[in-house]
Amino acid sequence: MSRSKVAALVMAAGAGKRLGSRTPKQYLPLAGGPSALRRVIQALTAHPRIDQVQAVVCPEAHDLYLEAINGLQLSPPVPGGATRQDSVRAGLEALAGTDQPDFVLVHDAARTVIPPIVIDRVLDALQISEAS
Repeated sequence: MSRSKVAALVMAAGAGKRLGSRTPKQYLPLAGGPSALRRVIQALTAHPRIDQVQAVVCPEAHDLYLEAINGLQLSPPVPGGATRQDSVRAGLEALAGTDQPDFVLVHDAARTVIPPIVIDRVLDALQISEAS
C-alpha cells in the first residue's frame, strides 16, 4: 500500500491587528528566536509524513515573508484573500495545480507549537475516518 501524499497550508495572511503592532504577529521574533512563521514552517517541513508546505500570505507582507523564510526551500507563497475562508480557498486552489495531495492540513502561522506526535495522530486518524 502506498503512502498518502500530504500537504500543509500555512495560513499567514492575517494582519494581526489585535496585537497592536505594525508588524503582523506571525513575523515577529518569538522568545528571542525566529518568527512564529519560520518556526511553524520548519516544524512542518521537518515532519517525515508531510510532502509539501505551502504558505498563504498577505501580499503587502511579501518582504516580511521572504525575510522570515530566508534559507528555506519553499514554493512561492500564495496571496491570501479578504477572509480566512478566502485564504484557505486560495491555498487549496494552488495545491490543485500541483501533484495533488491526498490530504491537506491547514495550520495558523501564529500557532507555533506543533508537536510531531500531534501531526502523526491527525494523519493516523485520517486513515480511518473521513474529514472535511
